Amino acid sequence: MPQIANLRNASTFPTVLALPVEGTGDLNYFLNVRGVFFPSRYWSILAEITKVSLGDQPRMTVKDLEGEEFTTPIHGDLTTLDRAACREGHTILIMNPERRHAEDSTWEVPVKSVEIMTDLLPKIIPMALNVLYELNDRVQTQCAQNPAKEKACHACGKLGKEYQRCQRCELVYYCSKECQVKGWTEHGHREDCKILRDINGIFTTNWAR
Repeated sequence: MPQIANLRNASTFPTVLALPVEGTGDLNYFLNVRGVFFPSRYWSILAEITKVSLGDQPRMTVKDLEGEEFTTPIHGDLTTLDRAACREGHTILIMNPERRHAEDSTWEVPVKSVEIMTDLLPKIIPMALNVLYELNDRVQTQCAQNPAKEKACHACGKLGKEYQRCQRCELVYYCSKECQVKGWTEHGHREDCKILRDINGIFTTNWAR
C-alpha cells in the first residue's frame, strides 16, 4: 500500500495564499517546457463552505484552514461535483487550483474539471473542515507504517506485516477478527469508515506522481 497522504502537508494541501497565481507558471507547481507550463505534480486545497449560490453563475464562499475567505466560481458541467452536497458547513476539495483576483480584488479559486483525476475531484466532503482534519490525524496514527513496513493493528496497536485490511475503507488494519470487532464497536471505526470509503483516494493517491 502506498504511503498515506497527510492533509497537513502544506506542499500538497496549501492554503489559498500559498496557491500559484493563475497564469504565472509558478515553478513550485509547474514545469516550463519550451514556454508551455505543465503541472509538475498534484496539489489540492481544502476549504469549508460558508455561503452557496447555485444560480446562473454558481459560486461558493469558502474559508481555508487558516480562516482565509475566498470565492469559488464553478465553471462547466461538473458531473463529478455533487451540487446537492454544496451546503454550508461542508468541505470542498479542489484539484490543482490556481488563485486569481476577483472583481472586488479579493481572491477567487475557480472550480473546473481536471482530466487527470476526475475520479477524485472536485469533491464535496460532508463534514466541517476541522472535523476532516481531526479524521486525518486519526488516519495518520491508525494507518502508519514503520520503515520495516509493519502495520499497526487499529484496535490493539500491535505491529505486524500479515494483517487484514478493512475491506470497506481499505485504510486500517487488524491483527485478528477479535480486534476487528473491537475496532468497529469500541474504537470508533464504524463512524470513520463511512466517510473514509468516500474519500479513500485522497489518502491513497500518489500526490507526487
